[in-house]
Amino acid sequence: MCPEATQLVAAARILRFLLRWVTQRRALNGLPPLSAPWAPPPAATEMSAAAQRHSWRRIEIALANEDTCPFGITPLLLASTIGHLTAAQFLYVRGASPHVLGGQPPMLPVEAAARHNHLRIVELLLENGSVAGRSLHFAAAGGSTDVATFLLAKNCALAELGYIPLGNYLFFLCI
Repeated sequence: MCPEATQLVAAARILRFLLRWVTQRRALNGLPPLSAPWAPPPAATEMSAAAQRHSWRRIEIALANEDTCPFGITPLLLASTIGHLTAAQFLYVRGASPHVLGGQPPMLPVEAAARHNHLRIVELLLENGSVAGRSLHFAAAGGSTDVATFLLAKNCALAELGYIPLGNYLFFLCI
């Protein structure tokens, strides 16, 4: 751990110790506890409320809900990006939408999987009704030849959608 982090952890421990000490002293002297908290409690989200109640059913519902995603990255987009097939299947079955843009630059889960050469996830999403979008574009930009071959076999052409012609990206695949 870096020295700054060590100092921050030490300061937090000292602060917690002082808070406990003040609370104990106030109780010994017959004074009421501190009325106002030192910091406002964090806003409860659907995910944090489900986790606090240890409700797996609510956690599943929160995972499938796009409104609970931090930084605009849906759980399905994250699973597609890192190539976790089991998580992608779980989220899709539980109702996560493969049609929600997220991340930076904004992309669909199938496009993220194509960009990072996760062929099994691309197959899963396309076989279950996801639109190809710019998947071929992202596969070519990422050098994912297996995914690009699969998408070309599925007739996912960019020229029909008004994107940059395929010739430039197929050139990059050959490099």
